[in-house]
Amino acid sequence: RGNTLGTASIEILTVPDAVTDGEWEGFCQKVYEKWAGCPTVNVKEGAAGKGIGANPKVRPHWAKEWTSLQMGGTEAKVFLKEVAYKEEIREFKDVLAEIGVMQGWGLGDLKARFSNQMWDTLVF
Repeated sequence: RGNTLGTASIEILTVPDAVTDGEWEGFCQKVYEKWAGCPTVNVKEGAAGKGIGANPKVRPHWAKEWTSLQMGGTEAKVFLKEVAYKEEIREFKDVLAEIGVMQGWGLGDLKARFSNQMWDTLVF
């Protein structure tokens, strides 16, 4: 959502000693900064009028390692909740609440059943 050219996935693959030698988190941060700093190309203006646009809306894959990153100058969880997914989280909760009304449960029931530290931080 929010990127006119679609979605790209970047996955960092490594060897086992990358975590134990203390380089992994710093390396991931550098990759994120490069990725987030790549300006998009406005291809809708035609080949002669191509222009450089804003940086892409970079969001991590939920199942990957990203919680140690700094995004937008702040902790990743804060950035995702307050910037990257601000509207999407509100929309998600609204839709869940609508479904819950039809099914006879509420958001509190979902939190009680599926609660974990990440879910509670980002959604509730």
